[in-house]
Amino acid sequence: MSAEVGTRGATPADGGVNVPGTLVWSGRLPERGYDAALRVEAGRTLALVGPNGAGKSTTLDLVAGVLRAPTARLAIGDDTLVDTERGLHVPTHRRRIAALGQDPLLFPHLRVQANVEFGLRAQGVARVEARERARSLLRDVDAARFARRYPDELSGGQAARVALARALAITPRAVLLDEPFAALDVDVAPQMRRVLGTELRRHHVPTILVTHDLLDVLALADDLAVIENGHIVECGPTSDVLRAPTSAFAASLAGVNHLIGRVAQPGVVARVDGGLGVHGVFDGDLPVGARAVAVWPPSSVALYPVAPEGSPRNVWPCDVVDLVDRGGIVRVSLAVRSAHPDGALMRMSADLSPAAVHDLALAPGTPVVASVKAQAVTLYPTG
Repeated sequence: MSAEVGTRGATPADGGVNVPGTLVWSGRLPERGYDAALRVEAGRTLALVGPNGAGKSTTLDLVAGVLRAPTARLAIGDDTLVDTERGLHVPTHRRRIAALGQDPLLFPHLRVQANVEFGLRAQGVARVEARERARSLLRDVDAARFARRYPDELSGGQAARVALARALAITPRAVLLDEPFAALDVDVAPQMRRVLGTELRRHHVPTILVTHDLLDVLALADDLAVIENGHIVECGPTSDVLRAPTSAFAASLAGVNHLIGRVAQPGVVARVDGGLGVHGVFDGDLPVGARAVAVWPPSSVALYPVAPEGSPRNVWPCDVVDLVDRGGIVRVSLAVRSAHPDGALMRMSADLSPAAVHDLALAPGTPVVASVKAQAVTLYPTG
């Protein structure tokens, strides 16, 4: 059995007023290995990141109602939209959840003004009111001057603004963003991030943003969740996750080196395969045997042709894999040789000046020794 409406909350067509609320989602798709849960407060944007095929788009499809799960629950504020235990499933067109992707999907036969009015008219809003609300939204996104154009007369950035206005016209309960800037030129994307951020704050709705772009995360996301193999492996305020990532993907996104393993001895995190160990510092109690992650920035890695004198705590033989110019700094990718015969290689990055790269004669395949001070490595507990 399925239901056609939520348990509470009227749509604008019913004469009701949308009151933003917290989005709470949980669902399982056993055949895909998907089992995830998310909570997004009203007015906050959660960035959902992870490797390709991890379950990001699946999550958006489930929340939007494009995909159904045998076990699921979705509530936004006081409205329950999905509850499989009760046989409740509000169809996509009744959820009032706005979705934006790479393609603006504007109706090609309608002018911009009519595109924005469409959702309002479909909800039963009178023609005059729909016209005024559409004009107001187009002004909000700085697209009023395009009102009489057809979609094929718009640039990518202009079409994205119109798509945003059309999505917000329905007074959405929530907003879903799937790589919304991926198809835009690099000089247009920053403008759209500003416009989108302003409008999301104005409408104060829960938003889920799927992206691979760190700039999207930094510009828009209040919270950051990492999904891997259909499971949320890390979630928290964006600044906390990027400062102290406990998953490989978050560490890669944040641009820091990391090693996930267990505490082998006080102040040392070692890989579970018996290979590399990293000395670091932890402010608190991190008992031996506890799962933990060691994190250190590429700028803290020093490279030498042979092992340095003295007694640095972290010294590893490496091979240079690649070198990339990052605007005055060279990012050197390294493969760290494991001390354990069965241990897999660990990848690490070092940021050096062009002069240092020249002096060391670095090139792919060059053997070097990497050194990191223990004080530069921070240890964090992880689940």
